[in-house]
Amino acid sequence: MKQRRVESEESIKLNKMYRATFTKGSGKAVLNHLKQISIYSVGGPGITPDTLMHMEGQRFIVAEIENRVEQGKDSGDE
Repeated sequence: MKQRRVESEESIKLNKMYRATFTKGSGKAVLNHLKQISIYSVGGPGITPDTLMHMEGQRFIVAEIENRVEQGKDSGDE
């Protein structure tokens, strides 16, 4: 049996705000830009550990935004 994570009311509201911000117009363009400079960026073989950690931090933030946008969809209408 799959357990569903219980979200607080505050978290649900925040997810809806992320969805409203990043699914249309300028917000969608900004999210696409963030993906281009983080998720789709390749460090190469000579990357230093510090630079790699920095890149992974950027990717984490973009993934958090994408997850919140998706959870906002699951929370119902805006």
